[in-house]
Amino acid sequence: MSEPSPGERPSSPILLVLAGAFAGILSFMVAIPAASMKNGAGGFAVHEDQLNLVANLRYFVWDEWRWPLTKAAGLGGPPGSVTALNDGIPAYAIALRLLRRSITPDFDFIGIWLLLCYAAQGAAAAWAARMWGVRRPIPTISASILAVSVVAWIAQWIHAALCLQAVILVAVGLVGAAGRIRPARLLAAWVLLGAFAVAVNAYLFGMTAALALASLVSLRRRGWSPARIAGAVGVLLGSSLVAMAAFGLLSRHPPGQGYGFFSMNLLSPLDPPARSLFGREGHPIDATGGQYEGLNYLGPGLLAALLAAIWVRRRELSSLARRHAEILAAAAALAAFAISHRVLLGRRLILLLPPPPALLSEFRASGRFFWPVTYLALVGAVATLARRGRRWDGFLLAAALVQWTDAAGERMRVRSALESPPTPLVDAVRWEPLIAAHRRVLFVPSWDCASGRERRFIEEAIVAASATRTEVSSFHNGRPAAVDCAGELAALRAGGEPDPETLIVDVGGAPAPPLSGRWRCSTLPDGRVCSAEPKAWPSLKSVRAVADPIGRTTGR
Repeated sequence: MSEPSPGERPSSPILLVLAGAFAGILSFMVAIPAASMKNGAGGFAVHEDQLNLVANLRYFVWDEWRWPLTKAAGLGGPPGSVTALNDGIPAYAIALRLLRRSITPDFDFIGIWLLLCYAAQGAAAAWAARMWGVRRPIPTISASILAVSVVAWIAQWIHAALCLQAVILVAVGLVGAAGRIRPARLLAAWVLLGAFAVAVNAYLFGMTAALALASLVSLRRRGWSPARIAGAVGVLLGSSLVAMAAFGLLSRHPPGQGYGFFSMNLLSPLDPPARSLFGREGHPIDATGGQYEGLNYLGPGLLAALLAAIWVRRRELSSLARRHAEILAAAAALAAFAISHRVLLGRRLILLLPPPPALLSEFRASGRFFWPVTYLALVGAVATLARRGRRWDGFLLAAALVQWTDAAGERMRVRSALESPPTPLVDAVRWEPLIAAHRRVLFVPSWDCASGRERRFIEEAIVAASATRTEVSSFHNGRPAAVDCAGELAALRAGGEPDPETLIVDVGGAPAPPLSGRWRCSTLPDGRVCSAEPKAWPSLKSVRAVADPIGRTTGR
């Protein structure tokens, strides 16, 4: 893409990457209260996805090695479950397993991960800018500030795996450097990045793969034949499939549902959230109830930089489009997939197309797929203006600072949520000893058959069980299976009295399973908890839920 200006003295790349990491850490310090970092594993127990991640990591980190590599015993019965299919962040989980002698179940799993994500976001933006030919400090640092002020990225503090959008920025950097790297090294870089993306989250892999395919196809401009390009693509896809098999992403799982619901609105890139500089109540627009997944507001700083870059190269747009046709085609395809087959402009449906193949609709939250387009625009705009000399440095820095200010509301939303968490439904101090006195916890109904408020209770109870990795009958599943709930209760009744080492947590008050006089129960406002273990009875008396135990939930 861009090349350094003649005679321009490059700055130290290491220092610039470190400066980018510092910008990310500064953003982290503003958004994350110190108290959350001091509260261990419970410091980020705000949203269901965060509770789920803590439980998955605990069950995996202190388990034995199994196949696939991310399988953990105890989750959902003796066979266990593949944590990678439940957003378990395989790369992070495996690293923690290797370090498990140095940590405890109360380790701040999410806080440390978010800190790494924030630092990586700024550092990766600086590296990507350099790969596009940016050498001066101000444009590079501006790229990092813009990147750590992307609202769609800040919002992923809840869905922690997707916070590592540094993977996408590295892919954007490789796109910019594709013309200068030897093809064999470029392919090796894409293979490694693809495998790492698989080890973080399937969505990040899908985005990275789209950019990688476009980059490899562009090798035809360097004399590669179609057969050679096809071979390179085969190597990339083959290695990615091996990684998927190893981490369990090819294991059987319920199909994704919601494509077209979790989409991006056409107005999203220009529609400011309520807390931004130009935001207003009721925004961003959500025409389906799930378009929060398509929150892709570019922000005033990035929009200003992008418009300025288009203006300074207005006479070259046609030639640029031809020169980078593959990348532009990939960006267009990603944007179209993010919009989905239900094209919504504001609250109006303007076009309805046939849905994509089932394999693609597995990425049901398609609105996320606009992220690579955002980062291509960000790095491309900075590189374009940086090429015009130092006279644009002030503009870039000003744009970055405006973007930082605009994102302050989103950072404060994160901070407010962490400073005012919902009242816990399960008192871990009381429940953990009770659960530890049993071999298994049976939830009635299962998570798949529970309602929203009942699910929250089950999720908190699973976190309590994960402290000792006690087997649980069901768990929070991001893709719940179609279950015959009436048949499930009937089977419990027909199965007779459970094993006495089982703790029964009935969150719905259903008359199942049958219990003899050897069992003692403690009532909950909406159910009961029962045990046949005499050693657990003292703890059983203490697990009266705090406040309204199954009455408060959070969601986004």
